[in-house]
Amino acid sequence: MDYLPLDPPTLTDDALLTEATSGPWSSFPGRPRPRHGAEVVRYRGMVMNTLTGSILIHGRPVRLAVKERELLAALMRRSGQIVSPQWLAMQLKAGAEEIDSLVAALTSTLREAGAQCLPRHVEGLGYVLWR
Repeated sequence: MDYLPLDPPTLTDDALLTEATSGPWSSFPGRPRPRHGAEVVRYRGMVMNTLTGSILIHGRPVRLAVKERELLAALMRRSGQIVSPQWLAMQLKAGAEEIDSLVAALTSTLREAGAQCLPRHVEGLGYVLWR
């Protein structure tokens, strides 16, 4: 069995989440690196890393509130599809009445950042991330 003692500075988040081949996991050839759940979602000029929460719109970083980031991630994963307010509320662990205000806040923030793809309300059905 292989054993490699790791010193405390090696156990930082940066060391564990880097994509470099050097580091604590490089000592175990043939063993896959653990996945950390990072997912990069892209849609029409927007790029979001769901692990770090970083968002780029046309290459420029954008700051969003936590609930707005969660809403954008849910809409980007289902981009082009109409999703109901109840489904969004379940995904965000929020009340269905909060969804309208969250979508309005997200829309204004994305519009200010220059995004061309915005959340749209589809009467009687829900919301869709559309151009």
